[in-house]
Amino acid sequence: MWYLNRLTSTNEVIYRDKFLVDLKKRLAKLDDKILDVLMPGGKDDKIKALLIAQPETLYPLNDDLEQDLVKNGQWTNEAKDAIFSAFNYDGVISRNSEISYWLAGIIGRNTCPYCNRLYTITIAETSTKAHVVRPDFDHWLDKAKHPLLSLSLYNLIPTCQCCNRSIKNQQHFMNGEHVHPYVGTEPSFHFEYVLEPGNHWSVRMIGMSSKEKATDEILHVEDAYRTHGDLEVRDMVEFFRCNTPEYLADLYEKVLHGNSGQISQEEAFRLFMGAEWDSENYLDRPLSQLKKDVFSQLVKDVACIKVHDENDNV
Repeated sequence: MWYLNRLTSTNEVIYRDKFLVDLKKRLAKLDDKILDVLMPGGKDDKIKALLIAQPETLYPLNDDLEQDLVKNGQWTNEAKDAIFSAFNYDGVISRNSEISYWLAGIIGRNTCPYCNRLYTITIAETSTKAHVVRPDFDHWLDKAKHPLLSLSLYNLIPTCQCCNRSIKNQQHFMNGEHVHPYVGTEPSFHFEYVLEPGNHWSVRMIGMSSKEKATDEILHVEDAYRTHGDLEVRDMVEFFRCNTPEYLADLYEKVLHGNSGQISQEEAFRLFMGAEWDSENYLDRPLSQLKKDVFSQLVKDVACIKVHDENDNV
């Protein structure tokens, strides 16, 4: 439930041009009533828009086209199958390593925007020139239900296999009701740690918006993060218990900052916690928001404990 940067206009055009000519040839074989809707008068403006329109334009366009196909009697299962085959996502992206790895590379985020728990780094080539690993592309709106969106750039979300295949699978998002990774800037929620009975640490997501709650019901992000309570959260709590804030400040000022003269507090956080401090970089490293939020909570908790101790000693 994190956000992706939209591609540059140059990359959008490159993406469009990789598919446009062959797509039009495949569409030309469909029923004329379908073509009257998708390419009226032989014009390809709507096809171009389907390929690279941004979400705010893409989904209303798709709704309009689907309604027009219904009116033309061309939204039967047979017609949908024909449109699905013409767009041919499996052939031109899923099974096409050159294109799919190129697309993953230009999107270029390192972790899954649905969970920020797992790396989705693209390794396109090794010494053997083989394609090694890339993220899955989840169709935010299901391609079987909405075949016109099969190749839509902003309907393809680079995700980890866990979120795409195991969790979301055949569950469906709805435009306007769920979080879209290309629509927004920062999450509304924050993480809090809590000590559960039996001395187990857990994690809660506080302040979720209605869209985030609806999205979490599908992706089970909060459930997944609870498992990190006795892992990363416990480690961070123990780190604070063993090292006083004064020691950490002294370490930063005299060792890290003092010796290099260049390291920032954000860089120090990344060095110690293996996570990003700036929200715009959360997707560069797994669990970044969790670690930042837990760190901030620990700082406040330690400060409160110190105040209470000082008051007790008065």
